[in-house]
Amino acid sequence: MTTETVALRPEVGCQGTSKKGGHGRPAPAVRTAADVVAEPVRWLWKDHFALGKIAVVAGVGNVGKSLLVAGDFAARVSSGSTWPDGSASPAGDVLIASGHDSAADTLVPRLCDHGADLKRVHLLEDVTGPTGEPSRAFVLGGLLDRGLRQCPGVKLVVIDPLSAFLNAASSRAGLAVLQGLASRCGAAFVLVTELRESAAAKAAATGSGPPAVTGLPGLVSAARSVWVLSCDADDPLRRLFMPAKNNLGTLARGYAWRLADGKVQWEPKRMERAGAGRMAADPARARRLAAAFIADFLKDGPRMWGVIEAHAKRAGHKPAALERGRGGVAEPFKRTEVDGRWLWRLIGDDRTSSDGDIADLFGGDEVGLPSRSGGGTRRQPTRAAQVEPDDEDDDDDDFAETDDDEDDQEDCDEIDDDGDDDAEDDEDDADDEEDDE
Repeated sequence: MTTETVALRPEVGCQGTSKKGGHGRPAPAVRTAADVVAEPVRWLWKDHFALGKIAVVAGVGNVGKSLLVAGDFAARVSSGSTWPDGSASPAGDVLIASGHDSAADTLVPRLCDHGADLKRVHLLEDVTGPTGEPSRAFVLGGLLDRGLRQCPGVKLVVIDPLSAFLNAASSRAGLAVLQGLASRCGAAFVLVTELRESAAAKAAATGSGPPAVTGLPGLVSAARSVWVLSCDADDPLRRLFMPAKNNLGTLARGYAWRLADGKVQWEPKRMERAGAGRMAADPARARRLAAAFIADFLKDGPRMWGVIEAHAKRAGHKPAALERGRGGVAEPFKRTEVDGRWLWRLIGDDRTSSDGDIADLFGGDEVGLPSRSGGGTRRQPTRAAQVEPDDEDDDDDDFAETDDDEDDQEDCDEIDDDGDDDAEDDEDDADDEEDDE
């Protein structure tokens, strides 16, 4: 099967033979900008998927990409229902090219669960080769082109996964053909692809830009929008759908959803992007998670705040969330009768010490924090890392700005640096005590 069946060349401009080469090659197509009639971008989903363009949904394996795109999105377009942000979806046909999922036991049941109009959903068949594997050549041939001609009302084309039909060697040429087909038929092409684990984690946590997809050069550059689907680090059953690139519209806010009864259930609250490309999580939720961590950490008795903060930091909690979450579950007290140290304990707990607290006091290994040199463990700071209690525990003043979080992070780093010096002072004090003995 050759590419000539869907050879796409501009139909405007001048074509002829090259005077320089003289080999009958077509001359470059040229059009004066004054002859171009400007037109607005047409959207399948405003600021998400543009009609006539390529979009990418990337994520690691087993995160629900096919369910989301070939299930929820396809159902919305076929039935003309609204998108998760409340905007209208233009009703139209959907064409799905699936390289792995069976139509009878996976694709159609999934569409039914999401309320699709099955008469408007078309499944591209004969995409497998003699061995039963997806044919990588079909996107470069006429099969997809013929499918689009048979269904002139297609608004959404889903190719899932793209790697089943394109490899690294054919990626750029295949993407050019797909872009030509999208432009000609006016449908949004949503390509589902794999994302490296490290890239997925970074994209979900920072929203720092287009991610590196697996083994397909030029894909992110060709796509006009890229969205990343990942698991919530704090809730494995929660999915985050976040924007990473948008060349044609504003970089929209992200979404969160869960799977309930085989159907995607969207959360009403959008996920905001904050600061220099960083995505801010729900501050109230972060505070609740931090409070739960503190309550669990203090169940065995009082501990110094620096120790609590260090362990919480390793678990992924931000200092600002800890400071706002501690007020509802813990209280500070000064152990004046022993050493004058400030500690934290659960509200209603009358204990003034614990085994962990004693280990912290004498630099025991219970802290178990990695040393800055990379080997072994280092003792937790025992004086400078303590936090004097503050009376400002206003739950209504939720932190939401990334800049505040970064300031808190810098403060935490300063505490750690000071703590190292204090740890050295503690060691010197211990040596002096041994000499006295």
